[in-house]
Amino acid sequence: MQGSPSSAIDYFVAGARLIAKPGYRRFILIPLLINLVIFVAVTIALFHLFGDFFALAQEWSPAWLDWLTWLLWPLVGFVFLVVYGYSFNIITNFLAAPFFGVLAEKI
Repeated sequence: MQGSPSSAIDYFVAGARLIAKPGYRRFILIPLLINLVIFVAVTIALFHLFGDFFALAQEWSPAWLDWLTWLLWPLVGFVFLVVYGYSFNIITNFLAAPFFGVLAEKI
C-alpha cells in the first residue's frame, strides 16, 4: 500500500488550511464556485432530461411494452450517471486548469 488513510486526511487538512491564506484564496475559490454553479445547473438539466426521456419513451411505446420501462430505467440511469460523471470531470479540469499553474507557482 502506497499511502495510508491517516496521511490522506493529513494532506486534506493541510490543503484546506491553504484556503485561509489570502494569496491562495482566489485561485482555489474561483474555480470551486464556477464548478459549483455548473454542477448545479447540469444536475437540474439532467433531472429534467431524464424525466422527459422516460415520458417520451412511454408515450412512444405501445401499452404492452410498459414492463420495458422498468427494465430500461436503471440501465439508462446508470449510463446517464457515468456520462455525467466523466463529462463533469472533464469540464472541471478544463475550467480549473488555468488556475492550477498559478496555484502551483504560488505554493
